[in-house]
Amino acid sequence: MHHLYLAEWKARYPQAKLWGPLSTIRREKALRFEAPLDAEPPADWGADIDQAWFRGSIFLDEIVFFHRPSRTALVCDLIQAFDEAYLREHWGAWRGWLAHLDGITANVPGAPREWRLSFLNRAPARAARAKALGWPCEQVVVAHGQWPRNDGSAFLRRALAWLGPEG
Repeated sequence: MHHLYLAEWKARYPQAKLWGPLSTIRREKALRFEAPLDAEPPADWGADIDQAWFRGSIFLDEIVFFHRPSRTALVCDLIQAFDEAYLREHWGAWRGWLAHLDGITANVPGAPREWRLSFLNRAPARAARAKALGWPCEQVVVAHGQWPRNDGSAFLRRALAWLGPEG
């Protein structure tokens, strides 16, 4: 759903280029995108941004980005980490309990359980995880929840442990 406001954003910043995986480009036919993102970042990004493409799910197609100068990973849906205060205020007791069950809390961050189960072929996602864990990551910005401002590599390792053994 993060693509829903791309048209407004592009109207506000008309000189900006739009990048995305083929799945997003297909949903937003009215917008002009650059070539679809794939396994390697576009040359336009130079040495500043790297990416890891998490594939193998029948529902989720996510590319995690790494901004080298700030040592920051950017994650959209693959990792969610809601803290207790947010859950109490916005989700209530019942749905907060479900967040704990789903494995998407600040103490136990990760992908929602149903998305984890959708990775029928985990080999490509494990390769992407290996790449992401190789980044000298200090912080991770997540679209859903609390994000750590230090020790980002440890956070990524914990949040992606559901993919199984490393290496």
